[in-house]
Amino acid sequence: MRQSAGYNQDAVNLILRLVNHGFDDLGYKILLTMPRPSRSDGEQGLVGSFFVRQLVNVNRVSME
Repeated sequence: MRQSAGYNQDAVNLILRLVNHGFDDLGYKILLTMPRPSRSDGEQGLVGSFFVRQLVNVNRVSME
């Protein structure tokens, strides 16, 4: 995939599919390629909560 407009959304869709099929490590590697958005105060925003949520949904991580 090329990093152009819409890259993050395409990466999210791919990562979710990979996690669903048990390829968590590959999904994580793709997650690391996603550019982080800049917040108004100059800090970088967070990316990846969807990844953790999906791991919980497919019972790979327990929230206990």
